[in-house]
Amino acid sequence: LKASVLCNDSRIKRKGEDNEYNISGSTTEAALLILAAKARIFKEDFDFERIEEIPFNSERKMMSVLCKLDKKDYVFTKGAPEFLLKKCAYVQRNDGIFKLTTPELKRILSLNKNLTSNAFRTLVLAYKKVDSFSKDHFEEDLVFLGLVGMEDSPREEVKNSLDVCRKAGIKVKMITGDNRETALAIARQIGLPGGILEGYELDALNDSNLCKVVRSTAIFARVRPEHKLRIVRALKENGEIVTMTGDGVNDAPALKEAHIGVAMGKNGTDVSRS
Repeated sequence: LKASVLCNDSRIKRKGEDNEYNISGSTTEAALLILAAKARIFKEDFDFERIEEIPFNSERKMMSVLCKLDKKDYVFTKGAPEFLLKKCAYVQRNDGIFKLTTPELKRILSLNKNLTSNAFRTLVLAYKKVDSFSKDHFEEDLVFLGLVGMEDSPREEVKNSLDVCRKAGIKVKMITGDNRETALAIARQIGLPGGILEGYELDALNDSNLCKVVRSTAIFARVRPEHKLRIVRALKENGEIVTMTGDGVNDAPALKEAHIGVAMGKNGTDVSRS
């Protein structure tokens, strides 16, 4: 919980005397702050200084910070399990720090799959104490702390909206940064049938082959921003009229490439809107 609070750029502020909070920043990070708040752990209570940060991006899928805490230096990291677990060499238990063995790793991956198969988004939290700082080894030999599961349920109206689209002759495809199991679980909940492709599989396809498989693929998981652009272009190449939704800075090229770009919601960036 300490790691989830210190490796975090969001803020929460109590609305009044009760446990209702206003959040600013990423909703995923804010959820971590709320999780810690339930255990009475708040960022403001720590005497710490952030010295260095390697921010999250769609390639790395993790974020790390170097903090001075109680006059000692620590690296705290959070990220997607399939990326961050490769950086973990140890595991912390109640009785100390131990080498992360293959059976232990398999157990963690099994727990992760159980969560993602039930539509939870998951993050791994890790840390290490450092004596000297080197950016080259910032995220090596980390100590695994734990796994966090977050419920990000689809809105109730989505299922009906999909039915309306189908009746109108509109095909719907889901493009997400979530992993395969989470994406499939969400698709089941909203009644979206069809094939699934992951980002690394898209990388292996040339544009011609993508044009062929994009017809039967309804779910794209673990995608990067450039994948969205390729998907839009492949659909256009097939003669489709394409509407693309998005809210982030990285969505802007795909929104612009589509025949109709839809900038999403009150949290959408100015770049995607313009």
